[in-house]
Formats: sequence, C-alpha cells, structure tokens
Amino acid sequence: MIYILFFVVATILSFFSEVVRNRGNKYFYGLLVMLLIVTISILNGTRDFTIGTDIRVYGNKYFELAVFSYRFFDYLDLTRSFYNLDVEYGYQALNYLVSRFTTNIHIFYFVLGIITNGLFYLGITRFRQWVSVPFSFLTYLFLFYGNTLNIMRQSVAMAFVFFGISLFMTSKKRLGIVMLFCSLLFHNSAIVGFAILFLYIILEKSKNTLKLHLTILLSALVVSVSAVTILSMLTKTGIIGNKFEQYIGNNQSESEVSLSTIGMRLPIAVWWIISYKSLVKKNLFFSFMFLITMMDLIFISLRTIDITVSRVILYLSVFKIISYPLIIRYSIKDKNIRFLCYLLFIAYLFLVWFLQVVVGGNGEIYPFTSEILGI
Repeated sequence: MIYILFFVVATILSFFSEVVRNRGNKYFYGLLVMLLIVTISILNGTRDFTIGTDIRVYGNKYFELAVFSYRFFDYLDLTRSFYNLDVEYGYQALNYLVSRFTTNIHIFYFVLGIITNGLFYLGITRFRQWVSVPFSFLTYLFLFYGNTLNIMRQSVAMAFVFFGISLFMTSKKRLGIVMLFCSLLFHNSAIVGFAILFLYIILEKSKNTLKLHLTILLSALVVSVSAVTILSMLTKTGIIGNKFEQYIGNNQSESEVSLSTIGMRLPIAVWWIISYKSLVKKNLFFSFMFLITMMDLIFISLRTIDITVSRVILYLSVFKIISYPLIIRYSIKDKNIRFLCYLLFIAYLFLVWFLQVVVGGNGEIYPFTSEILGI
C-alpha cells in the first residue's frame, strides 16, 4: 500500500531528525524535517482527482477560476458568481497566490499539503518534552492524514488550531492566538479552537481538582445533548454561517452512533480514567489531555445530528496525536511492557486506519491512484 510506504518513510525521517537534533546539528535537523514534510505531501500533490470528495466540490473549481483572474478582487467576484459556496478568504487567497506562478493544480495541492502537514508537525515538536515526536507523527499519519486529501479547508484550519494551541501551551501565547485567528480564514468551524483555548485557560487559572474536571465534562455532555438548539441559536444570531442550519435534520446523520466509532475511542478513554489518580492530578498538561480525550468521546453523539456537523469533533480529536502516546509513556513504568504496548498501539493505529479508510471508504481516498506517479 502506497500510504503505508510513505507513512513509514516519513516516520523514519522524523526519527533521524530527532537524533541529529539531540546531537546539536540544527541545520541537518531542519533539512530532514523539510524532507519528511515534502515526502508526505507528495501524495497530496500527485493524487488523481478521484481521490477525496472535496476536490470535486470546490478544489479544482476554485483554482481554475484563480488562474483566469487578473486581480484578487476579480477572483472573489467570479467565485461568488459561478459557485454558490461559502468558501473562506484564506483558502481563496492561497489559491490566488499559487496561481500567480503556476497553472498546475497539482502544485497547489502540494503546497496546501506542505502547509497542513508542516503545521501539524511543528505543533507536535512543541510537545517533545512529553512525547516522542516520531511516534506522535505516526499517530497523526494513521488517524488524520487522510483528512488532508478530503476535507482540505478544514484540515488546514485544524492544523492552525493544533499549532496555535501548542504554541499557547508552551509559552508562545500571543503567536498561538494569532494562529487561531488564521484558522478562521480557512474554515469557520475553527471557532471551536477558541473553545479549546478557553478550556485550557480555565484549567490554567483554576485549582486542579476532580470537582472541576467533572463540572467541565458534565457541561460538555449538556452541550452535546443540546447541540441542535445551540446550532439553531448561533445561526440565527449570525455567530456562525447559515449553512450549518441546513445540516439540522437533513437525513444525512447516523440513526445511532456505531459501536466501532465508540470502540475506537473507548479503550484509551478507559486507560486515562484508570490513570486519573496517578497522572491527571499531577499537572495542568495531563489534565488538559485527559479532558480533551473524554470530550472527544462525549461529542461523538453529534454524528446523530449530521455527519458534517460532527466534523467539529475533529478539532478535539487531533489532540489524540499527543494524548494517546502520552498515556502509554507515563502510565507504564516497565520499559519492556511499555515497548510491547507501543507495538500493540501501532497495530491499533493500522487497524483503525484499515477499517476506516480501506473497509469504510472514509473520504474516498482508497485505493490511491496517481497518473503522475504511474499508480
């Protein structure tokens, strides 16, 4: 499988980049990081137009209009005239900028992949004191890379949110907030990023107690149950786009959340609960990752409203990149058992990816075909 080959190569490059960084060779480290980001982004750029669904909804169309537009504002007028789609200015601006030096849409998708994968990787490196960068990157590749081939705008927004929160949590607060505002330029659902930031600030300013954690989780449960009412209110007040209103009750939802959806999340969630006393009450970072993991499980009920609306969960879900390797590293003291758990976790990642992408056909990205690569 071409995906697995690229995942392995990129992860190996990540491993060696961390080795040379620890040896103080910053230039070679930077070179390897750029190489691994370019490597995984090759799939973004060389794929056929049958890979992913959004590529056919707005991907090709918006770039083609950008190519034939002399000025940026002419381009905006054209997109409004030709397509009745509410596409954010950041994504349109990127289309326009790339179209200034190439008419090849594959280069645009390659650039988009570099930005998205690069931001995620930079975010992961901000957490290297807690987790293995290569292992977290592998988690990203199996669980979230497929989204970059499908929900392209939201994937960039998710990358900005993830990077922004990572900056805020590691003493780069102003820059982190700037990144969160940048995320809104690519998808208005990225407003969820500010809710995540608010959660972290609450934890930062409060005493780390079980009562606080239960209050937050119960509040999340109430929001999850009342989601339809809340979405209707937000659309009527104009806080979020009116397009979300069309998703409520449009029969594109799941009648019930599947056992596989819960089953993929439940084992790690239970693991965090078991480790609550020994880890979560230790410090702010563990508390944040615990709550994010629990809320990711709570909010899967949004899938009963609409599959598209449920994508807001992804802003929480991406922190699995950190929280999953984190619980393995710190809850298991014996190195041999921990190594075995890492191997089992890799098998788990492959199983989830296989069930979702190969069997389930998520995002219509499998099998991968590329006329450019000859596959």
